[in-house]
Amino acid sequence: MATQEERYFGSGRYRVWVYACFRVYNSDYDSFLDWALRFYRFALKDAKIKQALAYRRNWEAFLNAGALYNYATGSGYIDSIKNIVKTYQLYRYDVPVEYWNLLPQVARIMPVKSS
Repeated sequence: MATQEERYFGSGRYRVWVYACFRVYNSDYDSFLDWALRFYRFALKDAKIKQALAYRRNWEAFLNAGALYNYATGSGYIDSIKNIVKTYQLYRYDVPVEYWNLLPQVARIMPVKSS
């Protein structure tokens, strides 16, 4: 599938066509879990995301630190996420990672440390 996205080259911003494969999932849970696991695996190798993870207990600081810098498809993407979170008060669902009920196989990949 092709999507039109903004990319920065040199000192300019350009709209380009990006051709990418999209995944299909059996449930929302499967989709969220796959995204989270892929994000954390990638974060282990990416210095900017590692730095952003220091702010993972504060969703807005996390986004401002560049957590999704390589995922955003447009210059307004992060602002759009912030507006959605604020509009629907999604921050109400923030739960410390220690309280997540992770499946055993997920816990092996992303260990949760007690504080």
